[in-house]
Amino acid sequence: MWIVFAAFAVGIALGASGWLPAWARRGASVVAMAGLVVLLFAMGASIGADEQLLQNLGTMGLQAGALAGSATLCSVVAGWGWERVVGKSQISKSANSESANQRISESANQQISKSANQQIGESANSESANRRISESANQQIANRQITNRKSQIGNRKSAIGKGGSAVWLTALIAGAVLAGLAVGALKLLPVEFVDWLAPVTSAALGVLLFGIGIGIGYNRRAWSELRRLGLGVLGLPLAVAVGSIAGALGAGWGMGLPLNEASAIGAGFGWYSLSGVLLTQLAGASVGALAFLTNVLRELLAVLTMPFLARYLGRAAAVAAGGATSMDSTLLVVVRAAGDEAALLAFTSGAVLTALVPVLVPLLIRL
Repeated sequence: MWIVFAAFAVGIALGASGWLPAWARRGASVVAMAGLVVLLFAMGASIGADEQLLQNLGTMGLQAGALAGSATLCSVVAGWGWERVVGKSQISKSANSESANQRISESANQQISKSANQQIGESANSESANRRISESANQQIANRQITNRKSQIGNRKSAIGKGGSAVWLTALIAGAVLAGLAVGALKLLPVEFVDWLAPVTSAALGVLLFGIGIGIGYNRRAWSELRRLGLGVLGLPLAVAVGSIAGALGAGWGMGLPLNEASAIGAGFGWYSLSGVLLTQLAGASVGALAFLTNVLRELLAVLTMPFLARYLGRAAAVAAGGATSMDSTLLVVVRAAGDEAALLAFTSGAVLTALVPVLVPLLIRL
């Protein structure tokens, strides 16, 4: 397993170095996606080939629901507590950043405009000069309105594009798992292929984590936000991590699950694809399937509850519910529920939790 960790670390270092050209980063993303598809297919095939596991899917669904509900609840409580105790200043700092930049820009524009008007007034006080000033001001207002309108249209197109990408990714993940289930259940895999399945999936896992590491390392926006907001902003994702793992531990203990398995599942933080394939490799198909279902349900639960949480418990509680997904798939939901002020906090929290998943899941399952 140390080779997989090494691939992840090397990927982060390469991404952060800035040495990789754009085509190499895109290629790494494509290769990582291919590795993910192979791993999900293999996980589905392992589940489908295990008749006893297939018969227990109903019971597993109930266990996944309990784990997801408890992990989400404890994450929300932890996020709410962080905001109440130390987080308000960090949220205000994140929220005021963009508005401060906007005020600086507006102030500069006003100073420039004032200076220009003074110069024009000094050089020409006639009615003709005043008319030119008026026409110029009207033209600037019209141009600003056009620019704002284009920006709004661009933002909408970007949101639509992200939504389409999320739908495509979800369909790809579901298709890979369902195809593997069908192949495994129908016994379509040759015996020779089954013998090669373990080393192939191990190699695919290394490729996947290498590509993910490059993406994390190159995500300069997340790193710059961490540096600008300071170490205090790390309190929210760390609180969410502790709450998620504690919640899964409590639910797992109540259902008689091994505590190392329950804690590792809770450390998926909603990233169902990676947590599922990691635990399939490390602990078997049944644990991997339970992790996959648990974190799928956690993301669904987050989407359904975020508006309520933002309204009654605050922005941090809504962000906490999303876990690792608050930087991508549930980011739009967070922004709509909690306002634009929550965007940077959600993105940073999700990025930190995303980086913790490949580290904590293997660590906890081996305890």
